[in-house]
Amino acid sequence: MSLIYKILPYIDPHKVFNTVATRYATVFLDSKLEHNHYGRYSFIGVDPVLTYTPKPGFSLQQQLQQFEELKKSLIYHSQLSSFPDEHTYINLDNNTTTVKLLPFTGGLIGYISYEYAKQLESGLVNACVTHKHNKAFEEAEISLPEYWLGLYNQVFAFDKQKQECYLLITRLPDTNTDNL
Repeated sequence: MSLIYKILPYIDPHKVFNTVATRYATVFLDSKLEHNHYGRYSFIGVDPVLTYTPKPGFSLQQQLQQFEELKKSLIYHSQLSSFPDEHTYINLDNNTTTVKLLPFTGGLIGYISYEYAKQLESGLVNACVTHKHNKAFEEAEISLPEYWLGLYNQVFAFDKQKQECYLLITRLPDTNTDNL
């Protein structure tokens, strides 16, 4: 497994998101903070290689088994990649270079609903903050799965402090990168 990257001219992350938002399962991780550490980076994940959602009719025990399989898969992939903080990576513009890694170069992105978390961990019931429900939201009848996770190997990363933009691709086993 290797990390391939391309440095792009800096573009506002919101403009990039608007361009790729209609692609399958695009996610945008952004902070409104204007802070040197917490608000420095934005990330856009595109076209996950795997997705995980509850399977219809699965018991809680079967769903937990699905999480265990996901965990084993992620541990396996992380052992293959185990990128150090600074290493030589493949740059599409000039073959190889040494770079300092960004805080996120791809991986698992998603959510687990409060209701589902309560099923998994009874101790969370008391820790969860109770929210007043928005009646308009309830009337919209939006149907979301109890959890959704995507494994992303294609990420746009934005360093707002340095005004740099990167396209990052983690070459996973059985991933074709010939058309990059």
